[in-house]
Amino acid sequence: MKIAITGASGKVGQGVIQEALEHTDHELRLIDVREPDEPIQAPRVEYVSADLRDYPQFENALTGTDALVHLAVGGFKGPPPFESQDVHNSMVVLSFNALQAAANLGMRFVVLVSSINAIGALFSTDPKYDYFPLDEDHPCKPEDGYSVGKQILEIQATAFARKYPHMSISCLRLHFVTPSRPDYSNRIDAEIRKDMWGWTDLRAAGRACMLGLEVEWTGAEVFYIVGPQHCANGHSALDLAAKFYPDTKVAASMRSESG
Repeated sequence: MKIAITGASGKVGQGVIQEALEHTDHELRLIDVREPDEPIQAPRVEYVSADLRDYPQFENALTGTDALVHLAVGGFKGPPPFESQDVHNSMVVLSFNALQAAANLGMRFVVLVSSINAIGALFSTDPKYDYFPLDEDHPCKPEDGYSVGKQILEIQATAFARKYPHMSISCLRLHFVTPSRPDYSNRIDAEIRKDMWGWTDLRAAGRACMLGLEVEWTGAEVFYIVGPQHCANGHSALDLAAKFYPDTKVAASMRSESG
């Protein structure tokens, strides 16, 4: 297949590209509004520059490809920091354009990168969780523009799967993406507890995106892609939950190292 990857110049994009080139035979069309730091010189790779907030540009960028991995969230004007409404508005336009273009072009497989923040986490004032460990059925309670945008992305996916029943749409809730497990043993405080000391391996993120192009089911599904162990090294997840989330139910299946 020829795979279109939006936001390909970003960190997650690099993991997806590496996984695709090393472990698949897919051709890649790398789409981004900014130039890559080091363009890949390979016959299986081509680059396209497009402002994906503009729908005709999005569909044109995807024309001739077979499946989509949508990573792009930006396209903001000016330097950071960006206002919450700018982040939100850009994200929801991009994800809708991605799904509409894929549907119009007859694609079956679409992978959308969501976030653990879709349920309300790091950017919430005081996040509340009903139970641990979290699963895909946990209620979404986002507060900020980014997190609300990720929840809307997942709602859009469900809507498109309803309208286009041939589609297979995977929404991947990534955590903090990094090449190796960080050490947060000295960051045991009320602010970082919003992030639950979690992380996502860059290689695992890339692999998950590729697996989303191989699923046998149709519809829209949400998946957590997180490290199996938390990164509060030397601390028990059970103790952290009791200290920072005393009102949250903890299942007997939760382990001290659970991520």
